[in-house]
Order: sequence, then C-alpha cells, then structure tokens
Amino acid sequence: MDVQSQQVVGWIEAIVTHHLHADTAVETSGLVVSETHRCHDIGKELVYRIETWTRSNRIPLLRVLSNAIRTRTHQFYQDLAFSHVKTSLVFEKQL
Repeated sequence: MDVQSQQVVGWIEAIVTHHLHADTAVETSGLVVSETHRCHDIGKELVYRIETWTRSNRIPLLRVLSNAIRTRTHQFYQDLAFSHVKTSLVFEKQL
C-alpha cells in the first residue's frame, strides 16, 4: 500500500495445491504491481513473503504459472531463482 495515497499498489495471491500425482505445493495465482510502482522491488517483496509463508508451513515447492507471452515476467522469476520446468496449454469449455 502506498502510505501517502492509501492506494493498493500491488498484490499477490497464492493457493495450496494438493494433487494425487504431485507433491503439495503453493501456486501463485496472481501477482500485480501498478505500472507507476514497478521497479521498486514491490513484486520481489510480495514473492519473498509468499516464499517465507511456504517455508514456515513446510511446503516443499513454490510454483508460478505465467502466460507464455509475458517474457519480462519470466525474467523476473528467473532472477528470483525460479526454474522454467514446463510449458503447457490451457483448455477451457464455457458451460
């Protein structure tokens, strides 16, 4: 939150996933920092807080899903020591 303006300038959302075919993990399902506040380590701090929470809950894996076209975002996560491990497609059906 920007203290002066009392505006939210960034947020991160994460969920704990439990799958039969994989270990329990924490997945970030959203990370947004306002354009005017980017490059001030806000995103890095938000990821660090999720990482700290994940470790404190003894969850062995923190996973980020990122749209294939967001190459700048990919570099951001690689700079934070995340490894690119998979590329996949998402299929949906409107009901």
